[in-house]
Amino acid sequence: MREDLFQKTGLIVSRLAQDLLCKKVGDRLDSISEYEKTYGVSRGTIQNALQFLKENNVVRFRNRGHMGTYIEEINYVLLQQYSPKNNLVGIMPLPYSKLYEGLASALYLKFKDRSLNFNLAYVRGAESRIELVVNKVHDFAVCSKHAALQAKKVAFPIEVTLEFGKGSYLSEHVLVFGNKGHKSISSGMRVGVDKNSYDQRDLTEMVVGDKEVEYVDIRSHQIIQSIQEGKIDVGVWNLDEILEKKYQDIYVVSIEHPHIDEFSEAVIVIREDAKSVGALLERYINVDEVKTIQKEVKDGTRIPSY
Repeated sequence: MREDLFQKTGLIVSRLAQDLLCKKVGDRLDSISEYEKTYGVSRGTIQNALQFLKENNVVRFRNRGHMGTYIEEINYVLLQQYSPKNNLVGIMPLPYSKLYEGLASALYLKFKDRSLNFNLAYVRGAESRIELVVNKVHDFAVCSKHAALQAKKVAFPIEVTLEFGKGSYLSEHVLVFGNKGHKSISSGMRVGVDKNSYDQRDLTEMVVGDKEVEYVDIRSHQIIQSIQEGKIDVGVWNLDEILEKKYQDIYVVSIEHPHIDEFSEAVIVIREDAKSVGALLERYINVDEVKTIQKEVKDGTRIPSY
């Protein structure tokens, strides 16, 4: 059956499948003339491709005369098989916390339930993950809402397709000190900052403000170790990891800031031109169900699976 995809009609089947992934039952199908202009092929080629999809039980249409043709049934699993990219690959942070493990588990479960080809990769640094999506290495990336907003400000061609709410990326960022007597950053302190991390860098600059400090360039996951070794006095880091790993000889202080919530919310970003990917994600990922699975993994009532 798939040998047809090596022929001209098969190429149009592939492009139609990608277009139909963005549609749902009840949507109006583009006219044959519109598809002719879009794909630059003959009317007969379009008709043959649509007929192929119907005969293979991918879609079923209903003609409503002058009102046009509408989708009556649609099989997204088969559509994905015939689309140009028949698997979906996402990228998210390394699952070093229960929240990340819960999010990864939820994404895998949602796509496994639909029998869709799906894989996750793991890379530190939101900017690196977003660049991999923009460069078409991966289809979507998980990052904080703040990172997504910052990436758009510097003209990355991305858009947010799903938002999971406050506390879904991490429960809280905190100031981490090596001295129990410190409650806030003061001038003269050595402050750890990761210039490659939207979240850690921007939040650090927000809490430092106009104080005269010494910035020490460091990878964000080395903040705790650097404080314990006396290389820095303070750094911004994730409370989840601190609590789960039960670090000793450090002291944490909550951060108060008007925009703090956007650092704790997980979102999924896609390329602006990847509408079919966005449609798949929105169709198959239920935000409330993801948050429930996350909570179960965090609470220890569900074993992580990713």
